[in-house]
Amino acid sequence: MSDLPFDISYTFNSDLRDVPTSPDDMARAVEYLQTRIASADSSPRDQARLLGQAGVLCRMLLRLDEAEEHCERAVAICREVKDARCEVAHSLRLAHVYQWQGRFGESDWLFLQMRGWCESDPNVADYLDFVYQHYGKSLFDQGRYAEAAEMFRRALEIREGKGDQELVASTTLALQTAQAKDID
Repeated sequence: MSDLPFDISYTFNSDLRDVPTSPDDMARAVEYLQTRIASADSSPRDQARLLGQAGVLCRMLLRLDEAEEHCERAVAICREVKDARCEVAHSLRLAHVYQWQGRFGESDWLFLQMRGWCESDPNVADYLDFVYQHYGKSLFDQGRYAEAAEMFRRALEIREGKGDQELVASTTLALQTAQAKDID
């Protein structure tokens, strides 16, 4: 999403939720994406990408119904064009929205489906750390801190192997937060 001409940066709060640095800029980014989505000149894969981006930003802005709609549309497009990588990525985003809506049965079911897919299909295996990370956040929201920490450990192991320091830092923070809550 770095191609957006707005400040869409965020930090994590004590509940591991992403909080926009500039909610106004992020809202403008959503408007910009929605304008691009409405244009008929983009390919289905581009539409899914734009919808997914809008869904993520709407989630962070707590516009959860919009986030759900965007992510569901993105998943449907990915299925339509039979793009497994696209489907996994946007299904994870959708599960994250369900989590924020408190629909844990649906979010956890979707996370577990994506975990199984990533574990069995080498074409999408590189998403497994994202599955563990976001499933861990869902477990964290449910107060299942030890299980969340285990998911974060699994994500961290993969991310350290990938060498992406930003992802490692995010997972390390999540793991430390879950471990601290589990002690309480």
